Amino acid sequence: MKWKIDRFEDKMKQQGIVFGTHTFWGGATTAEMYGEAGFDALWIDTEHGAMDKAQLMNTIIGAASSDMAVFVRVAWNDMVLAKPILEMGVEGIIFPMVLNAGEAEAAVAACQYPPEGIRGFGPSRAIRYGNVDVQDYIHKYSKKIWPLVQIEHIEAVRNLSEILKVKGLKGIIIGPCDLSGSMGLLAQTKHPEVKKVMDEIAEKARKAGIPFGVSMSYDEESVRDWLKRGARMIFCDNDAGYIFDGCRNTLANLNRLKTER
Repeated sequence: MKWKIDRFEDKMKQQGIVFGTHTFWGGATTAEMYGEAGFDALWIDTEHGAMDKAQLMNTIIGAASSDMAVFVRVAWNDMVLAKPILEMGVEGIIFPMVLNAGEAEAAVAACQYPPEGIRGFGPSRAIRYGNVDVQDYIHKYSKKIWPLVQIEHIEAVRNLSEILKVKGLKGIIIGPCDLSGSMGLLAQTKHPEVKKVMDEIAEKARKAGIPFGVSMSYDEESVRDWLKRGARMIFCDNDAGYIFDGCRNTLANLNRLKTER
């Protein structure tokens, strides 16, 4: 059986990079639309986003119509938050603000069953409502889940070499805005000092052989910088931005046409 995470990994190997986008509002239609657009991955945000568990589940189901891998960012590095989401059958969990190897180990453990981890047992959609043998899921498919940790604080950068050694960690995601804030330069992601630190993160991840990515709004210059650094996962923009930009552009064109009468 080919799972979505297998396809995600295949794309990364074949293309060298995968592209994803974010949803902060959720909804099955939104997720389905992103899949139709052709994104490789969907980042469902429950840290800053406004959705409950039922809406989260519907968003995940909406993504099922495509090969798009689904990653959910939990509100904090907490096994209690990760557990029900894993049962919904996602490809990975993104843990924010991980500062050291111990916290990275806790994130990985939250995604794994004993004895390797501390994940509680109660899969439902994760075993396709019973269509997947429970023992196969425990011993094979559950091990495919991707725990990803966010490097978004200067303390995490200082501890990065140890974080990258954590067994079972599938990758890291840089959060440029919070990283810049921890340096006293909030939202100044193009500041030379911030870019220098991001270069350092990329270099260490490359040397460790750990895939790294970034979560950001779309900016061509910044995307080019991340591609040059060797980023393997780029998550850009979100539903609010797409809708607002579309509204603003349409209204601007309507006003332009009005003046051309």
